[in-house]
Amino acid sequence: MYNGHMPRHFPLSLQFIVAFSVIGFLLSAYSSAAEFFSNQCVQYKTCFVFLGLPACWAGSLISLSIITLAVLAFKGHLPIKTTLMVTAGNALFGVLFSGTVTALDLPTFSKVGFGGYPLGAPTCFIDLVCFLLTFMVAALAWSYQRDHDM
Repeated sequence: MYNGHMPRHFPLSLQFIVAFSVIGFLLSAYSSAAEFFSNQCVQYKTCFVFLGLPACWAGSLISLSIITLAVLAFKGHLPIKTTLMVTAGNALFGVLFSGTVTALDLPTFSKVGFGGYPLGAPTCFIDLVCFLLTFMVAALAWSYQRDHDM
């Protein structure tokens, strides 16, 4: 139960997870905001739609859910092991989602190269890397926690 104080030990794995998720969230939020306010795609004419919203909104929500889980664990409201397991699942969904969008963007990327994107690469690809790193850290940390609880 949360007693108003920071836990004595916030695992390094969750610190990395928060860092990767914040990077992914900021990139997705940047793309989302640019698309929302300018009413055009920030990337090289490749805005994919998922459930009626730009795909980068979904990336933002996935990243935000991972950050929320880490904050809940940090405040002592969720056990670390549960947080790592659920985070690994969310990150795996993020890998599958952003990987699909990245694959759909490959024809455009092969035509325009790195110069066709404001950040040097498609945002969905950068999100894919962040989700992949988050998944690997969460899965390895969960496995370590599970083995040491036996």
